[in-house]
Amino acid sequence: AWWMLAMNARRREVNRMSRDLASTIASAALGRYAAGSGQHHEVVRAQVEVTALDVQRIDLDGERAAIVAMMNALRDAPVDTLVDDPTPDTGSTPDAAITPLLARAMQTRPELRGMRAMQDEAGAMASLARKESYPDVMGSVWMNQNFGGMATFGVMVGGTIPVFGVGRQAHRAAAFDARANSAREDQTAMRAMIRADVAQALAHLQTAARRVDLVGNVALPKARESFEASLAGYGAGTADIIGVLDARRALQSAELMLAEARIAGELSKAELERAIGAPLTGAHP
Repeated sequence: AWWMLAMNARRREVNRMSRDLASTIASAALGRYAAGSGQHHEVVRAQVEVTALDVQRIDLDGERAAIVAMMNALRDAPVDTLVDDPTPDTGSTPDAAITPLLARAMQTRPELRGMRAMQDEAGAMASLARKESYPDVMGSVWMNQNFGGMATFGVMVGGTIPVFGVGRQAHRAAAFDARANSAREDQTAMRAMIRADVAQALAHLQTAARRVDLVGNVALPKARESFEASLAGYGAGTADIIGVLDARRALQSAELMLAEARIAGELSKAELERAIGAPLTGAHP
C-alpha cells in the first residue's frame, strides 16, 4: 500500500509537469492565433488537452484518498488520519543469485519450521504409543511394626503385562506415523512452491531493473528530445499542433513508464523478501 501511494504521488507529479507543458503549448497556439499564423482549432485542441489533464488530476486525487483509507485500515488508524506522500529512495537492484536465496528460504521460511515441528511431534507421539505396549515394572518398600513388637521390612517388585491394549497402541502408532509422513510430504510440496516463488520474484526483480535501464536511458531521453524538437518546430511554423501534442503525450507516457518500472522493482524486492522469509540485506537469521 505504501508503494501504491508512492506511485500515485509520482503520477500526480508527472500530471503537474504535463499540464505545465500543455499550458505552454496552449499559450504558444494562442500566440500564433493572435499573430495570424495559427488557426482557432489549434487553440481549442491545446485547451482540451489542458482540461483532460485537469480531469486526470481529479481522478488521481480520488485514488490517493482511497489508498490512504486503505493504509489507515491496515494500520488500524482512524480513517481520516492524514498520511504524507512518500519520498521513496529506489535503490539499486541487488545482485542476487538464485542458489543462495533458495538456501536462505529453506532455512528461514516459517511454514517449513512449522511443518518440521509437526513432523517431530507426530514422530514422538508414535514412539510413545509403541512404548505403551511394554511391560510396566513397579517396585515398593514397606515397613510394619506392631505394638511391643519388632519392626519388619519388606520389598515388593511387580509388573503389568499389556494384553488387551497392544493392538490399540499399534494402531495409534501407525496413525502418528501416517501423520509424520504426511507432514514430510507437505514439506516437500512446500519446498517446491518456495523454489517457484523465489525464482519468480527474482525474475520480476531483474525484469524491472532492465525496464528501468531501458526506459530511463533510452526511451525517456528520446521522448524528451522529440517533444523539444516538436515544440521548437511549432514555434517556427514547421510542425503542426497534432505533432506537438502527440510528442507531449509520448513524453508523459515515458515518465510514467519509468516510475512504474521503479515501483515494480521495489515491489519485486518485497515479493522476494516474502519468498525467502528474510530481508535481502542485513544479518542472516
